[in-house]
Amino acid sequence: MYKALILFSVIAVASCGGEHETAAAIDSQPDSIHCLLPCDSIGVELGDSTYMFGDIWGRCVFPDGTTGILDQAGGTVSFFSGDGEFIRSFSPMGEGPGEFTSIDRLGCDENGNIMIASFYGRKIAWFDSDLELIDEIRFTSTRSGPVKAYPTSDLGTVAITLVFSGEDSAGTEVSLFRGAVEPEVTYRRRMALFDQFGQYQLETDIKACCDLQGRVAVADRSYDTYNIVCYSANGDTLFVIDEPFERTRRSREDIDREIAVAENNWREAVGSLAGFNYEPDENAPSIHSLGFDSRRRLWVRSGVDTSVYSIYDSTGVFQYRCYLRMPSWQIVRNWNVEFSPYGILASPADPEMYPLVYVLKEEIVPAE
Repeated sequence: MYKALILFSVIAVASCGGEHETAAAIDSQPDSIHCLLPCDSIGVELGDSTYMFGDIWGRCVFPDGTTGILDQAGGTVSFFSGDGEFIRSFSPMGEGPGEFTSIDRLGCDENGNIMIASFYGRKIAWFDSDLELIDEIRFTSTRSGPVKAYPTSDLGTVAITLVFSGEDSAGTEVSLFRGAVEPEVTYRRRMALFDQFGQYQLETDIKACCDLQGRVAVADRSYDTYNIVCYSANGDTLFVIDEPFERTRRSREDIDREIAVAENNWREAVGSLAGFNYEPDENAPSIHSLGFDSRRRLWVRSGVDTSVYSIYDSTGVFQYRCYLRMPSWQIVRNWNVEFSPYGILASPADPEMYPLVYVLKEEIVPAE
């Protein structure tokens, strides 16, 4: 049996630096820039408890404009109207069908059905709009629960999971699941030697996203290349984005922060730092994350400067860059940004003040 130290909080640590110039084309309006800006927010520091959150892990915009927020600390999913008014709250905690010991992923499909997933609980469950259980998948010991989970049509889920093979092999896989523990389609699988420090997770890490039409974009975590492949739902290659990328060294501050997170994870897993041996890469990854928007465009977040997105059309042709501009009062190293056909949401991964969710919109503003 594997005793895997989970390093996902390490993998998610943001690296900062100069802008990642991935595309040769320049923006169409040199005197202006495209920005992702907050236009509304849900969450307060003190006051009405329905707007107070403990640890936001999931956020989702539904077809009718409702916003869902998954609070892992409270074990709840809360729903708010398009105007930010509280509608209801739902707690799926428990050990029965459709229940979880922990929850960390949230999504929806075009019919308003709700997907909830759990890494530690090794489960994906689908509920209808009345919160009645439709279907669930429980993963076996050879596969973790979803590290990331993305809903698609017909109650399908594209999930990134850890996979284990034999006594000494482990890695990461991106697959489509629909009503069964075995994947319907596997888009990518990367394997390495298993180690109790969890280094294999970094070596095999994969970034992915999907849309409700079933398209899946996949990129390996890499410090040398910038390569993205977009697949159809059944696994056929639709297009490939392959651009030059120069290795970029991270700051000492970023590296020390990553080591501190790894030390904390190790201490929580084994009770002390005995045997701890973690060596982070000194370079920044080329790609931080991926997402599809309502226009089927692919947003690629730079791993060098996580405030910069490169946007590609539905055929993989570069369009322009867009810059994430969040409120300066919230001092945050990393923002979790979720793209969907129905909206874009963001929340601080490590809030200095208090957890909340911002509704984002794309605007063209004068260049600074």
